[in-house]
Amino acid sequence: MKTSKFIFLFLFFLTLSQIFYGQEKSEPNLIASINGSGCEHINQYVDELIYELEKNPASTGYIVISQEPKKPKELNLRPFIYQDFMSVHIKQRKIDQSRLKFIRSNGSKFKVDFFLMPIGAVAPNFNEAIWDLSIPSKPGFFAEENGIQLCDETPLQLNAFSEFLNANPNSGGRFIVHAESLKDFRKEKARLTIEIKKAHISPIRIKFIYKKDKYVLPDHSYSYLWLIPKSKNNLGH
Repeated sequence: MKTSKFIFLFLFFLTLSQIFYGQEKSEPNLIASINGSGCEHINQYVDELIYELEKNPASTGYIVISQEPKKPKELNLRPFIYQDFMSVHIKQRKIDQSRLKFIRSNGSKFKVDFFLMPIGAVAPNFNEAIWDLSIPSKPGFFAEENGIQLCDETPLQLNAFSEFLNANPNSGGRFIVHAESLKDFRKEKARLTIEIKKAHISPIRIKFIYKKDKYVLPDHSYSYLWLIPKSKNNLGH
C-alpha cells in the first residue's frame, strides 16, 4: 500500500516538474530578423514562419515591422508596402490567417522580425505604435505597376495607398497610364478601377491621366500612382 502511494506521489511530482519545466522553456523564438530585402527574399522568411507554424499547431506567428523615423517632406512608405506585400503572400498560403499577426512598431531603423510564439510564452515588448500617415505638401510618387519601389513584377499594393487616403481625407490619387492607344488606356482604366474598389477606395478620389507612349506595346499598358495632397487636389471632395 505504501509502495503504491509512493509511486503515485512520485509520478504526480514528476508530472508537475515536467509541466513547470515546459512552461519555463516556452519562450518566443526569433525565426529571422531583417533590415531590408527584396520581395522574393522577404517571402522566404514568411514561408519559413508558416512552416514552423505547421509543425507547431498550438503556436502563433508574429511579424513585427518597425518604422524608421520619417524624413521631412517624404512619404514613409516602406513599412506599409512591406506589410501589404506580405499580407497578399500569406493569403495565398493554406494557413489559418488568425495564427499570423502583424505588429506595427517604431524604431531607430526599418526592421522586420519574425517570431514563433509557443503556447504559454510571454510576448516581448514589441513597442507597438501607430505609424505616421502624414503626407508632404507636394505630390508624392507612391507606386508603379511593375515595381512598388522594392518589388519587381508585382501588382499594385493598393491597401497601403488606401490607408494614406483614409488618414488624409482631402487628398487624392493620380494614375498616369502609359498606353499605346486611347483604347488601351480605357481598358487599363477599367481594370484599375476594379482593383481600386477592391481596396475600398472611392473612384472619385482617383484621376486617370492618359500618356500616349509609342514604346508601349498594345495591351501592355503600365501605370504610375501618385499621392496628391489637399493643396494640389482638385477632385472636388
